[in-house]
Amino acid sequence: MPQIAKVIVDVPTLQTNRPYDYQVPDQLVDTIKPGMRVVVPFGKGDRKIQGFVVTIVDQPEFTGQLKTLEALVDLQPVVNPELLQLAGWMATNTYAFLITCLQTMLPSVMRAKYTKTVTLIDEIEPALKASLFNDNDELTFDQNLDPDKMKQLMTLQRQDKVSVTYHVGNRAQVKELTAIEPALTFEQLEEARTGLRQSAKKQQQLISYVQSLIGQRPPLLKDVLKQTTFTRENIRVGHQKGWLHQIKVETYRNPYQQAVAATQKMALTAQQATAVKQVTQAATADSDQVFLLEGVTGSGKTEVYLQTIEAVLKQAKTALMLVPEIALTPQMVQRVKGRFGELVAVLHSGLSEGEKYDEWRRIERQEAKVVVGARSAVFAPLSDIGVIIMDEEHEASYKQDESPRYHAREVALWRSRHHHCPVILAVQRLH
Repeated sequence: MPQIAKVIVDVPTLQTNRPYDYQVPDQLVDTIKPGMRVVVPFGKGDRKIQGFVVTIVDQPEFTGQLKTLEALVDLQPVVNPELLQLAGWMATNTYAFLITCLQTMLPSVMRAKYTKTVTLIDEIEPALKASLFNDNDELTFDQNLDPDKMKQLMTLQRQDKVSVTYHVGNRAQVKELTAIEPALTFEQLEEARTGLRQSAKKQQQLISYVQSLIGQRPPLLKDVLKQTTFTRENIRVGHQKGWLHQIKVETYRNPYQQAVAATQKMALTAQQATAVKQVTQAATADSDQVFLLEGVTGSGKTEVYLQTIEAVLKQAKTALMLVPEIALTPQMVQRVKGRFGELVAVLHSGLSEGEKYDEWRRIERQEAKVVVGARSAVFAPLSDIGVIIMDEEHEASYKQDESPRYHAREVALWRSRHHHCPVILAVQRLH
């Protein structure tokens, strides 16, 4: 059955602030999804521009000759169904263009001009590797890629056999480190061992070590050198003899390199315990109840946040904590990361473009369950939100001064209704 993609085009004007119908080519039927970015012909001369697919339908509203969608920019949606709905609500309530609202939800690295590469991270059939990757492990993602090949790449991504990397100048390249992996099977390595001299003890040890890596995640070279007695020369020899490969692997940038000491729960006062209990009960009941939390500086509001988040995580839900930019201090971040460790992602203006992109990807991949951040973190692509916390919600920095002119509190309340989760609005009592 033919499919029609309704696309919001990247032309922020009043006349174009509506979805346009495009015919989906046969090769992309059943693979294109709402939330993906696409390339479409638009206007006189059919200039090529980007847009967002907002929905897929069977019948067009347009009665004339439909233009055909040219290509996909993404192999999977970059805006999930909830955020698509939120963008529509924002556009209506802030009198902003829908395309502007959609772009606001993405890290700036994804809004700028970019190139992308697709990297093999698992073995595929040799014939497929030859046709898609020209027998390499990486290819530059071209929006004009043949639709059949695009469909094959999407299948490989669903199977976790490829990863997509965005490159924006030098600001947003994915950080890569060298790792090692076996180049032969266990039996082939054993056969290589029989050809060694008895005195080649180090090479025999290296073969045993490489055999132990079969089926394991490739270790970083720097860790191998630190944790074993092998030298770079030993590894080079192993690579030269065809026993192992030295490969590049993606690693997240860590904006907080220093070790964060674990923090323990503090005893709550009767009032604090009551606050935690009531919010937790609302989260359990899937209630979008709004709570106002008042307290002077040093009254323990942060501990209330942390124990509420802990309770929500035990319910297999996620948590969003908004903090004014000026209050998002290293001490605040350390308290949250000290309690929840690697489950925490942090988003604020002090991070580099690459760090923001990496933190966004950790959230989008559901590796991070707790997001702490300033105003724009309200758009973090969390799923199953169990509580939203807005610290010092009276602060003016929660208001966006340029289009779309939103207030983070209103967006937080919308997401609370969508996820049926409670909201804590915290204010500082002066005395």
